[in-house]
Amino acid sequence: MRFRGFMDLPKGFRIIIKGNGASVAQVSAPDISIEAATRDAEDLRRGADAALDSGTILSRTSHADEQRAFSRNFKKTFPIASRGEGCWIISSDGRRFLDASGQAAVVSIGHGVTEIGRVMAEQSSQIAFANTSQFHTAPAEKLAARLLAVAPANFRNSGRVYFTSGGSEATETVIKLARQFHMESGQKDRYRVLSRRQSYHGSTLGAMSVSGNVARRAPYEPLIVEWGHIAPCFCYHCPFEKIFPQCQLTYPTQGCVDGMRGDHILLAPPSRFRRGECALIARALQLAVAKVFPS
Repeated sequence: MRFRGFMDLPKGFRIIIKGNGASVAQVSAPDISIEAATRDAEDLRRGADAALDSGTILSRTSHADEQRAFSRNFKKTFPIASRGEGCWIISSDGRRFLDASGQAAVVSIGHGVTEIGRVMAEQSSQIAFANTSQFHTAPAEKLAARLLAVAPANFRNSGRVYFTSGGSEATETVIKLARQFHMESGQKDRYRVLSRRQSYHGSTLGAMSVSGNVARRAPYEPLIVEWGHIAPCFCYHCPFEKIFPQCQLTYPTQGCVDGMRGDHILLAPPSRFRRGECALIARALQLAVAKVFPS
């Protein structure tokens, strides 16, 4: 659901709410009028609406010529984030921005947590990098054990955790894992991945192939694969005009399903989704988690 509006904050702060679900953008500088901020928001919508994933901070600065990093939106100049305190981001010129979305929903505990920084410093002082093709590390094993402890029962004793650097890589990896599973099972003809229309599973080419967002896919159609997309599991509005259980299952190789997301309504699949001899990919990109297992 898309929405826009204004909300007043204490101490003269003003935020603009815009986006899919709960995207929040703040304008904290008192010299920026609501009219100017609205124009910025409309430019952002027209120029880069397909690139909005979560919150986007709207601001103006006079240092456009000094910025050399590739911009996500060339119609605006980004403030330089210098440091963070809890739910606040402080720019290099001292302005404070309310981080109401945890950036890409990955800073839920806030910025500037000293315990996290201390542990990271301690670990980096011991070893900088260990290639997983040759080594395991104690912190990774410890985290894997904690994840398996809260996993479904059939994972706890024989399950394994594969760590990646982000959600797009997790999607790419799990597609390959599912393919390898079918190869080892003697089912070499199984390679298609079915996912929902308007779904989002990442920004790399493989992840975009299984994503169903039309606007994000359109510029890259010659490069990405079309394996097939299905409507969300909402029997009340069946796109095939069927009545359950008239819609019979076929035999896809994999199914990529969304977990709880922050940018659209949650439609939980019925229990029948678990039947059929295909690998199920359950993923939550904002948590950078992906799993693959036979149903």
